[in-house]
Amino acid sequence: MKCKACGHIYSADLYQPAPGGSSAPGVHFIFGIVLLVGSGLLFHFQVDIWRWVLLGVGVYVLIQVPVAWSDCRRNGGYCPECKTTNTVYPWSL
Repeated sequence: MKCKACGHIYSADLYQPAPGGSSAPGVHFIFGIVLLVGSGLLFHFQVDIWRWVLLGVGVYVLIQVPVAWSDCRRNGGYCPECKTTNTVYPWSL
């Protein structure tokens, strides 16, 4: 994320509750979109089982976006440099 006040770049996962175990919401968002696009391509080319596997994993990963987003929003969202509040979005890295 980039601070709107001072321009400092920091990671949104600094505010996750689990020590080193969670990711920023943008990681889940981008990975989920990539999986859903891949699933769509496999549906287009009529690949048997893998299209359903990618669809299921993509939906599961996208369900994690609101969880990670709420963790980041609840635990701060403050710039570590100047301590101003930044808005955390679902696509924030």
